[in-house]
Amino acid sequence: MKPIAVPNPARRVNIARDENGVPHVRSQTWLDALYGLGFMHALDRGAQLLFSRSVASGRGCEQIANSPELLETDRFFRRIGLHQGLDREVDLLSEQHRSELNAYCEGVNEGLMSMPTSLPIWATGFHPTLWNPQAVLLIGKLLSFGGLAISQMQNERMIVELIHAGVDETLLRELFSPRLDDVDFDLLRRVHMTNQMSDDALELLSDLPRLAGSNAWAVSGQRSASGGALLASDPHLEVNRLPAIWYEAVLAWDDGQYV
Repeated sequence: MKPIAVPNPARRVNIARDENGVPHVRSQTWLDALYGLGFMHALDRGAQLLFSRSVASGRGCEQIANSPELLETDRFFRRIGLHQGLDREVDLLSEQHRSELNAYCEGVNEGLMSMPTSLPIWATGFHPTLWNPQAVLLIGKLLSFGGLAISQMQNERMIVELIHAGVDETLLRELFSPRLDDVDFDLLRRVHMTNQMSDDALELLSDLPRLAGSNAWAVSGQRSASGGALLASDPHLEVNRLPAIWYEAVLAWDDGQYV
């Protein structure tokens, strides 16, 4: 195990990497463990965190690069509005949850200050603002939008395209009942589509089985070789990207709980 120095002596936490590069965080308390996790997120995924926050808030062009592609992305996320209402949502959290988020954000901010200045994101002249609970909720919204929300949006666009293509209204209402029971088809026929998902909207029907949500499977210990229960989940988020969405870490604190 390779130890990693933590700059805050007030946080009683020890961090080390195993032979696979996975960080192991051991601390006195759950809050100190969250601090350590935030610190490692910043060290290993700092650029990813900052880029994701800028894009999700519609400020990528302002903060990272003034490019036509990023400007269009900013306009899209401003219309979506993931960044709206975050202060109110934080205020609605329990005191315990706010304490947990604050401990995590403290670790992220100290990790960001420890990041090498040679990272590519610094070459843009970008100077990040402090990480806060609002940023954590924003990233959560971005991940949610990248999964089920996009699928829902694609389904809604598909239905509008089918209506524009002249598919029989009665058949559509029957196929998507009860979702279309109160939908005004005449109004949707007047909707202007700036672009289409497909040249032929009818082809999208073949995608319906693949637009499902997450799933999980549980197997009783009576059916496993070890005698322990097995749980497998598929959140339908990509794993074949760099950097990955997920981050592997081991957390342990002195009351005997582990994550």
